[in-house]
Amino acid sequence: MRWSQARAKADTFRGLDGRERDVLALLYYVVAVREGREVASVGLPETRRRLTDLDALQQDLDALLPGPGPDPDRTFEEGQRAQIRRLTADTAGRDGGFTGPGPVTGRIWHVWDCLRTPHGEVADDLMSDMPDHDPPARIQLTGKTWFEQSAGQLVRHVDQLLLAAAGAHLVHSPVQITAGIHAGRTGRINTVIWDTERDLAVGDPPASYRVRLDELYGPQGLVDVSPRELMKLPEWDNKFVVVHAGEILPTEWNAAVLLAADGDTSWHDDAVEALRESQRCYGRQVVLIPRPPDGRAPSAEHDQWISNAHAWADEIIAPDAGVPGEPPRLAPGVPADGREHDGRLIVFPRTPGTELSERSWARQHAVIAEDAVAAARAAQLRIGRGMSRKSGARGVPLLVAQTGGFADWRMRLAEHGRRLVEARVAWADREGGKDRAARWAVHARIEDRELHTTHEVITGHTTRLSIVLYRPRTVWTDSEIVLVQDDTSILNVAPEIGGPHMLLRLPTMDIGLIRSGGTRDRVQAVLSLKFGLSIETDRLFSQWPRNDTSMTASAHQVLGLEITEEELNSLSSSAAERPSPSVRCEIRTLAELMAKPVTDWATLGMITTVMRPTGLTDR
Repeated sequence: MRWSQARAKADTFRGLDGRERDVLALLYYVVAVREGREVASVGLPETRRRLTDLDALQQDLDALLPGPGPDPDRTFEEGQRAQIRRLTADTAGRDGGFTGPGPVTGRIWHVWDCLRTPHGEVADDLMSDMPDHDPPARIQLTGKTWFEQSAGQLVRHVDQLLLAAAGAHLVHSPVQITAGIHAGRTGRINTVIWDTERDLAVGDPPASYRVRLDELYGPQGLVDVSPRELMKLPEWDNKFVVVHAGEILPTEWNAAVLLAADGDTSWHDDAVEALRESQRCYGRQVVLIPRPPDGRAPSAEHDQWISNAHAWADEIIAPDAGVPGEPPRLAPGVPADGREHDGRLIVFPRTPGTELSERSWARQHAVIAEDAVAAARAAQLRIGRGMSRKSGARGVPLLVAQTGGFADWRMRLAEHGRRLVEARVAWADREGGKDRAARWAVHARIEDRELHTTHEVITGHTTRLSIVLYRPRTVWTDSEIVLVQDDTSILNVAPEIGGPHMLLRLPTMDIGLIRSGGTRDRVQAVLSLKFGLSIETDRLFSQWPRNDTSMTASAHQVLGLEITEEELNSLSSSAAERPSPSVRCEIRTLAELMAKPVTDWATLGMITTVMRPTGLTDR
């Protein structure tokens, strides 16, 4: 009778699978028999307490259901067949070896026996030679029995029911730690810890939670936290989120766009919809609106939120101030700043159908768009795929975050067990209007493994790569070198060489931005596109990198390429005879460069580093 009641009670939990209900039924049965009680009186708190010690529970089941012990040589497949037989027929007394009394107890023993078989999971799918058939599955043993696996899943289910009854945070909930040494860190509840020293009752709060932090710390990033020190966070959409002043900011995003909120904000709806429709980034995009959700003007309590939003946004969209010379206002009393918001600001006319005056502030400091919708689309084009940032890294806009220097610094920070707690860009120089900063400085608060915090200023600069294209001659000084107009990037060289005093440089490109493909592959593509040269990457050889004169100017790498006579003749031809767009080249001998300097000394140094007087190179 007790087994029938236990089975029926376990079957009411439809959220469990068959084996998990088997474990629950056995648990009800053990408690009822051991304590001489009715199954109906056994509650979830008691079952949860028994699940804390699986070894003791297994010993109770072995003692209550005497019979053959588990076969250590039993395979996964044999266990599966035994389970199928048990489910499809009354197996009482059929398998032999059972010494317990009565067929009902025999049926219970077979439930227990099937749970003691090896547990396995599908490791991967193997390709089948028969295209009309499903591929076979390969099973990987986990080292557990079905009882241990199902009991673990049952613990999670019972925990959720008890937490819900107590009005407490549920397992897997996103949370922020509000006190203690981990204050400010975020993560998700991984498991719950109950007070096992006393009888657990429905409605009792947990003793503590085990939280898996968003940024790893300690073994697998798990820390124990009191329920009083946790604040539940919203379950944000993984793709697109709109956040107003005063609301909790998502803990991670790939892109953030701020919509100015001073005066008329009727354009917000169109801009938000355009941002949603034209989104290109892989992860979450956040739209920041520096005004409370009820439309009220922000108060002093929102000042910090608004300050962070302006500093952290990857793109800022604002209507023109309407007064020549005045910057647009991003929030009441907060004007745009030409230096702080450089490279992130997109402005559109406040009055639809009009054009901004040539004297307007926006013409000098921002990208101009036709209207709010066009501004949103322009922002998405500049964001592209975005970049995932969490915790303190959210404070670094893409203008700096997508530079190779910042990415390398973050990687080395993690390698040494340190994490970025808070960051704010002090300054960023785009050097001639490039999409990303060539030089930058970031104020950073950093925490080490021992939770010691330091405040540091991190500076970064671009990495440039110059290519020495040369044709060696028997006489070293007769060797010929390919030069271009004085510019920092071969992607921006004008089609014609300037006046007689124009300096020449080596073909040079910025490689300090995060882009797909290796350095040599990118050089190969540029040489093909801009110079009409089709080369194999193994012809390129590198020299030791060096720093430019100033520490914050750039790091400089040099590649050498010995070209053929045919390639030299091709580069000597006019730009019109080569693929378009192309770069106009100047071919000079080393003797000419020494006798009549048309390059700076740094350029001459790079050339002679690649071309040694012996005619040999370090490869």
